[in-house]
Amino acid sequence: MTEFLPVSSSGHLVLIHHLLKVKSDQLSFDLLLHVGTFASAVLYFRRDILRLFGEDKKTLEMIILANIPFFIGCVIFKEYFEKFYGNPFTVFLFLGLNGIFLLAAHFAGERFRSSAAEKISPQAALLVGFCQIFALLPGISRSGSTIAAAIFIRVSMPEAFRFSFLMSMPAIAGAIIFKAKDLTLVLETYSAANMLTGILTAFLAGLLALRLLYSTIITRKLYLFGLYCCLMSLLGLTAYLRA
Repeated sequence: MTEFLPVSSSGHLVLIHHLLKVKSDQLSFDLLLHVGTFASAVLYFRRDILRLFGEDKKTLEMIILANIPFFIGCVIFKEYFEKFYGNPFTVFLFLGLNGIFLLAAHFAGERFRSSAAEKISPQAALLVGFCQIFALLPGISRSGSTIAAAIFIRVSMPEAFRFSFLMSMPAIAGAIIFKAKDLTLVLETYSAANMLTGILTAFLAGLLALRLLYSTIITRKLYLFGLYCCLMSLLGLTAYLRA
């Protein structure tokens, strides 16, 4: 569910792995789940994807433009950001920052609603793509940071939602291909039943999350995710500091 909701799937995975004491060599199973969520996104946005290669080639150009700073950022910052994955304290801290960002985006969206643009400009694409880099940090949501960034620069909430996920597909597909060698380890470790169950669950959860997020955006209740992240951060930091 958290793969597409603006609450940071990587942050939740770090916390769940910590609570359930999942060993690091089992993290490759998470990559397999991306196959299921990627398939759900392709199904959900199938009409938009087809239009990219037809009458909406301008959006395709903006998607390519937005991914340039992201892929450059991955090369430069990925190894440094990965150091934060072993510490639940930093996850709770980044969750709080993510929540504040979402709350600010909600109020900005309400303020700019009448003047919001329905298409992404080249400048907006570059900024949104740059903000996607920070999603490499556990606790910072990719969908949350990119949707919020688009809202801040006066893009309509539905268009921010659409562009955020269309823009993410090359990155998700690239991650699956780049780490395909890790999938061989999964194939050797887990049974076919376990893998199919994981993929199917991720696929269904992805569809549900996309519908939920879109409904939240249309009804202008993005602040709910912001409140959730802030509450998780507050409770987590309090418990961590008391331990």
